[in-house]
Amino acid sequence: MHVFCELLILSNYNFSRLIACDLLYSNKSLRIIGLYVPSRDRSNEKILRKKNFCIHTADYIQSLSNIPSILCGDFNILDRNHVPHYASFLAWEYNFYDFFHNEGFFGAFAHCYPKKQEYSWVGRTNDGYRYDYIFVSTDLIMNINDCQYLHETRTGSLTDHSAVMLKMKV
Repeated sequence: MHVFCELLILSNYNFSRLIACDLLYSNKSLRIIGLYVPSRDRSNEKILRKKNFCIHTADYIQSLSNIPSILCGDFNILDRNHVPHYASFLAWEYNFYDFFHNEGFFGAFAHCYPKKQEYSWVGRTNDGYRYDYIFVSTDLIMNINDCQYLHETRTGSLTDHSAVMLKMKV
């Protein structure tokens, strides 16, 4: 197996927030894309930074031209059906989540556990959010064996997010 990695720099401001690696095996290719979508507050600067990152990321995803792909990371967005619903998220953020489904990507955890609610980040007020995802392209959905959140990374104070683990056959 050969691994080819490229760091995709969308701009100096978003340096290293999107990285892609191509795994080459048996004349096949699998692209793994790690995302760290900027968070935001109510300031115009941070809203614009996040919105521009989402636009550039969407352009990149559309350029993949049917390469089997896995997208993973901290998306700092929610599914519009997230429970509970938080009014602080804007329509374009929900649209960015929907974009992945519209482009043929499926949430691996939701595929494995369609009715289970998990949170990958918990705020100071103990409110839960599912910010971290693994999306797989349509051609990989049947290869998923399992997807789980590993809360020990958060509860053990390694990070403030739970890790996401995907098990699949290649």
